[in-house]
Amino acid sequence: MNPVQYDLVEDLASLPHVNESNVLHSLQQRYYSNLIHTYAGKKTLLIINPVNSLSIYTEKVCNYWGMQRCEIRYRSIITTLV
Repeated sequence: MNPVQYDLVEDLASLPHVNESNVLHSLQQRYYSNLIHTYAGKKTLLIINPVNSLSIYTEKVCNYWGMQRCEIRYRSIITTLV
């Protein structure tokens, strides 16, 4: 197990001990803290969708992307996972 200071690490590649249980533990801790974006190396971004609205996206961001477009993309991701 990694030391507690690594629970909310932004990049999983920086964990001292990278294995399945440590990665899942870090993702779980970040999820509980509403930190749903986590890097796994330089080019991979993991996003855990809490299936509810988050205040991390401003109205300006939502307007830019368009709520309908976001909803369609979200539904396609959910159907793929089910």
